[in-house]
Amino acid sequence: MNKGVRLVNGIALLLNIAGVAAFLLIASSMAWAQRGFEHDPGATVGTFLVWGAVALPLPLGFLLLDFMLLILAAVVYAKRKVWSLEWTFAFVPVMWAVAIYVDNIHH
Repeated sequence: MNKGVRLVNGIALLLNIAGVAAFLLIASSMAWAQRGFEHDPGATVGTFLVWGAVALPLPLGFLLLDFMLLILAAVVYAKRKVWSLEWTFAFVPVMWAVAIYVDNIHH
């Protein structure tokens, strides 16, 4: 794998890590209930509509970006028979799943 491909993979991974951090920061600042009140009715600060308008676009945008990167890797593989994504990129869906799970347990 050449340096350009490694650079693209590294940038994509770092962007996803930053996206997960931003998602958790935004979601926690606007919609998480205070500790100890997670399961009390009406304990959240924001509503689902606010969360959907502010926090949800981050994972959806990264889903689109990562899907485009996967399609690009498939096209490169079809033309050159060289897979251009590193194995570390497999952690991206796991990171986002954990971030969404962490956000959901705080509501």
